[in-house]
Amino acid sequence: MADLVSVSAAIDSTDLRRRFEAATFLAAIVIRNESSTVANHAERASWAGRVVSNERVWKASAWQTELIGLGYSTAFNTNGTGIDDPMVSAIVTAVLAAPAMLRDIAASV
Repeated sequence: MADLVSVSAAIDSTDLRRRFEAATFLAAIVIRNESSTVANHAERASWAGRVVSNERVWKASAWQTELIGLGYSTAFNTNGTGIDDPMVSAIVTAVLAAPAMLRDIAASV
């Protein structure tokens, strides 16, 4: 587990936040275009539609995704704010694939 100083630095990192925002927006585009047979598609598509049409929802969703993702990411625990873009995207994808996490994010925005 990352120490609290590392977690605090990640939460305060503008660069990391912007990368999570970009990854969240791109994930929303992918979700809007995914097959309706994907598990939990209706809820995912509803959230994605809100993200691509409302900047407040997009930014708030990215913030929530970052907080949740940093809480369990072993890559973050190893690399701190130095995690690379593919790992940021992987964290976002994993968070949004979990129905309970997506419901929490959607409810908070």
